[in-house]
Formats: sequence, C-alpha cells, structure tokens
Amino acid sequence: MTKFYIKYKGKEYFRAEDLARDYGVKTELVRDRYHSGFRDPKALVSKNKLIRSYTAPHVLSYKGIQYDSLKSFVQEFGLNYATALACWKRGIREPADLIDYCQYKGKIKTLRSNSTNDQFMIEEFLNKHDLLSPRQLGHKTGLSVNVIATQLSNIVQDHSRSGIGLKKEDIAKVKLTQNEYNLLTSNARLLPKYAFKKLAVKHILEHKKKQENQYLKVFPYFNGKYYVDMSFGEVWSKNRGKNTFRKIKAFSGCYTFRDAKGKRYSFLKKDVLDIVNHPEIKAQDLISRKELFEKLGFTKSLWDNRKLYSLLPSSKMHVRLDGDGKKVMGWLKFNVTELINQYPERFKTTK
Repeated sequence: MTKFYIKYKGKEYFRAEDLARDYGVKTELVRDRYHSGFRDPKALVSKNKLIRSYTAPHVLSYKGIQYDSLKSFVQEFGLNYATALACWKRGIREPADLIDYCQYKGKIKTLRSNSTNDQFMIEEFLNKHDLLSPRQLGHKTGLSVNVIATQLSNIVQDHSRSGIGLKKEDIAKVKLTQNEYNLLTSNARLLPKYAFKKLAVKHILEHKKKQENQYLKVFPYFNGKYYVDMSFGEVWSKNRGKNTFRKIKAFSGCYTFRDAKGKRYSFLKKDVLDIVNHPEIKAQDLISRKELFEKLGFTKSLWDNRKLYSLLPSSKMHVRLDGDGKKVMGWLKFNVTELINQYPERFKTTK
C-alpha cells in the first residue's frame, strides 16, 4: 500500500485521518483520492467532486521509443511487473529508474542484470543472420513491441497473415550452432524463438500505407484522432505523435470515443458507419422526436395510435454531434417534411 505523506500549510501529515480531521472531511474520501493519484492538498480536502481529465495509463517514452503500456515496457526489459506497478503508484515513473528498481531478484536474472550490453549482443547476433529483433522491427515501423509480439504469436499459431501486414515468410526460426551457443553462454536462453527477416519492414509499411489510403476513413469528430476500417467496421485510434494505430474494442455493440478534454461519447456501430458514410449530414439537419412532438402537438399515445412509427422508424434516425459537442438524434428534416406533405391526415397537428 502506498505510504501517506502530505505537507500542507507548514504541517506534515503521515496519516490520512489526521489530514481529514483537521479539515473536516471524511477519512475514506482523503484516502481514496490519495490512492487514486491526487497529491494536491487542496484537492484532497476539497468538499467538491473532483474531475480528473483522462490520460492514457502507463505511457512511457524511453530512448526515442514510446511504450503504450507499462506491461509492454517491462516485457521489453525483462522487469518485474508487480514491482514496476508498485513503483508507478508511488510516483517513480522515469524509465531509467524503473529499470534500476524493478529487476527480478534471486535465481532469475534479467537481460540487463547479466550485462548492459546483452540486448545489443543478441541483436548483433540476429543482424549477422540478416534478422531483426521485435524491438528493431518496432523502431523501423513505428509499431509497439507488444503489438508485434501479439501478431507474431497469431502467425505462428494459425499460419495466417497478420493484421499488420506480416506474412509467414517474414518470420524465421532462430537456430544456433554449437559454437554460437558457446559464445553466447547464458545469453543463449534470452534469444527469441523467432525473429524477423528484413523484408518484414517493407511488408508492414506497405500494409500501413494501403490501410490508410483504402480502408481507413477519418471519423469526422475529435480532431481526426479516430479512424474507421470500412472493410470490417472496426474503429482505430491513432497513437499520439506516432504513425501507428490502436484498435478500439466495442462493448455491447458500442464504441467509446474521447474528446481532447477526456469526455466520453458512445456510438453504436451502425451510427459510426453512418457518420463516416454520410459526412454531409450535420446536427442542424436533424429533428428529434421531442422537437417533432412539440411542433405537431403530439403525445406518444397519439403517435402510436396513428402508427406514425411505421413511417418514421427509429432505424431511420441519424446521430450527430452539434457545435457544442451535444449528441443529437433525429430524422432528416426534409424527409419529415416530405412525409407530412404526403400524409397530411396522419400528421395533422393538434395545436
């Protein structure tokens, strides 16, 4: 558990209950905020609800390479994930510090604890055989090591082409002669089972270009951060500052997007595709059910009795965001006008 320490107005606090008592707030509230990452004393004792803007968790950048999760970082350097996570919660987030603090202890030695040059020794061995390590492939293509490792596993298991453009022939099984094994000594066990041929770089870059040009369409909201793969109806997010994509998972048929301030918006898959396929439709072109009821003086029972839902079903409604970021759901105004003119008796106003 994270040790509690706050200095506020010249007084040091080593327990959450002491700070809570001095400023008249609940101990549980102070403790929960502290363990959630708040360190500003004013925020800890505030009686108002705190709003934290969303930031992607555990993003690290080390020696020019960005890691999209703490797990991918510790896997890259053979670190203890539990220790790294504990360090992160304590505020130790510098990559170099994490590497120093989070080595495995005991009989299990990490690549770094054997020698600071182990990684380069292994990569040098692979390069002599015209092969690339996952780290090198990621550096040349902009993909994270975690993504590459996942796709490699998929290819090895089902022998199919991966989702990033890798082919079965881009992968080679690492083989050692006895002499090479003796030269590498303890580092031999650290060699990957599979490595990548140099042609893999070309295939990945070609796939990325093709994917961007043919399949991915920009989602018109949220400053072009999100893209929609029209061939599969999947949503991807472009990693900040990198020319790589991260697949967004759908939950209960909905995709969740975030604006620059971290506010969340959920859209059904069909609405996502409709927004991308019909960018010409704007929020001001729609009339909601509530607005239509007010215009005609209708009630829900009258709407049901006249069976107007058969003329204007929910399936024909569109969803858009207005200029204030408010979600608007409704039918196209000109379609509603046409139906009113075509069926005047059924849409006869009660006002």
